[in-house]
Amino acid sequence: MRRNKIIILFLVLLTIFTISSSIFAAEDFSNIYKSLTLKIMKSNVQNKTKLQNEIFDLIYENKNLLTKDDLAEIIAQKEVANYKNSLQELIRETKKKHEMTESEIRKYNSIKQQVFRDFFINPDYSDPKIFLGHGEQSKITEITYSFVEDINDKKDFSTLAQIFQKLSNFGQFDENIHKLELYSRYKTEDYIKDKKLYGCTSYGLVIANMARAKGIPAVFVEGLKMDFIREYQNGDFNNTIRGHVFIEVYIDNKWYLIDSTRGRLYTNYNIRSKILPNNNYLLGKGIDRWDFGMKMKEYFKKGSGFFNMVDNIKLDSYSIPNYEYLDLRTMTSFDSNFREEIAGVKLAGKIIYYFDAGQKDNKFREILQDNVKRTDHGFIYNYLRNYAQYKEEADILILSGSINYFSLPDEIRARLSKEEYENLPKTFNLFKVDKADIIIIKTK
Repeated sequence: MRRNKIIILFLVLLTIFTISSSIFAAEDFSNIYKSLTLKIMKSNVQNKTKLQNEIFDLIYENKNLLTKDDLAEIIAQKEVANYKNSLQELIRETKKKHEMTESEIRKYNSIKQQVFRDFFINPDYSDPKIFLGHGEQSKITEITYSFVEDINDKKDFSTLAQIFQKLSNFGQFDENIHKLELYSRYKTEDYIKDKKLYGCTSYGLVIANMARAKGIPAVFVEGLKMDFIREYQNGDFNNTIRGHVFIEVYIDNKWYLIDSTRGRLYTNYNIRSKILPNNNYLLGKGIDRWDFGMKMKEYFKKGSGFFNMVDNIKLDSYSIPNYEYLDLRTMTSFDSNFREEIAGVKLAGKIIYYFDAGQKDNKFREILQDNVKRTDHGFIYNYLRNYAQYKEEADILILSGSINYFSLPDEIRARLSKEEYENLPKTFNLFKVDKADIIIIKTK
């Protein structure tokens, strides 16, 4: 009996230590998730997994509004059953402090801004509300307000998704329209009024315009294709400048990057990065293109300084980031287009952990993003460290098929030879074990 009390006391102390230390151990919330899991699983509440996942969803969706001190206070409460209500109330109060009224948004929309500082240099991000303003090319008028009236006011990913849905009804200008002339004289409201677009520049202007009208700060970002830069520097210029336009948006205290034509929102974007997705090099950031002081056709003028800038770019000094994204074109909310189940295993309400083969296992992460519902329920680990522990905690373990065979858990290798593992089809392969369903995603 005494021995059992000692064991229980040890477990309680271990739990307290884990909760108090892990919350402050990392910049992300992974350790907080683990601490909550331990406390919930040791409680007497009903439907523990359901409660846990609901809390995980709330934290993930609002993590930029919450501090670790906030979450520590909630975890310190004795009544685990009250965690969700306490968290929801905290989020409501915090959001209320930060919300702007429609009249406040319009006030900022009406201010003409010039934020461009120089090519290859970031604007001043210290006051994101500046990026609710407009430039000479991007004035926000009643045409825009009327057009976005039926789009939600959440100022989140779903708001952006609805903007892309509206753009799907736009047409294209005829091919005989001279693109350079169009870019030099057309303003944003002209594209919205005509409901016609031409290339990434017009997409970017319209998306930024609509986002600002809904209270989401936005920055116009222009990049140059890295292969164009190399060709020009090697003397192979064929009088064609190739680049791409992106938009930065400010949501829940964080800047994200949007590919303005593909509808991709890059979730791991760093505003200091010079290398943009799809091999683009940052040229400039402004309220709109005219903010740069160079309209499209002026890039070609001798003495504009454009080609001197291109000649001085040192591409070899930069590494290529691994960008991850959410597809806004097919989403009506953060996770609406993801599968409910994989290989016959239902994903709703489950704790899921993912194991890839390292930071360069891009294909595995792409498949997860394209297929798994609410991947924020789990944690991605680069390798199989502490596999046994995670198997005890999780309902589902998902493994990349590019993990080295001899690094796989014994229970997998006991069922698969090296040859069978290497010849798995490119699909989801399910192995049922005692503690968790294991799914191997064959990526190559």
